[in-house]
Amino acid sequence: MSEIGSKVGPFTLGAVVGRGGMATVYEAQHAVDQHPVAVKILRPDIAHDNAFNAAFADEVRSAARLDHARITAVYDHGIIETEDSATRTPWLAMELVSGGTIARL
Repeated sequence: MSEIGSKVGPFTLGAVVGRGGMATVYEAQHAVDQHPVAVKILRPDIAHDNAFNAAFADEVRSAARLDHARITAVYDHGIIETEDSATRTPWLAMELVSGGTIARL
């Protein structure tokens, strides 16, 4: 579902930049202005789980309310629906920050 060149909302996915317990983060570009972003997508194997969906939705709401120079900005969010609409996978687009990960530090 989510691979290089795939469309998620107005964004085209690039390489994976990180993986976590709940989601995978991709480097991506806005389709119109080519602005680079990071797109975080809930893992497909847990997307059907209401508890994980609720936790991801809480993260989106919390992150969108934050506005500080040292916190990545949230640009957009949405849902990826399968053709049969059986699975709804949430995603979040945010500021792409260069540098290493906290895990590497």
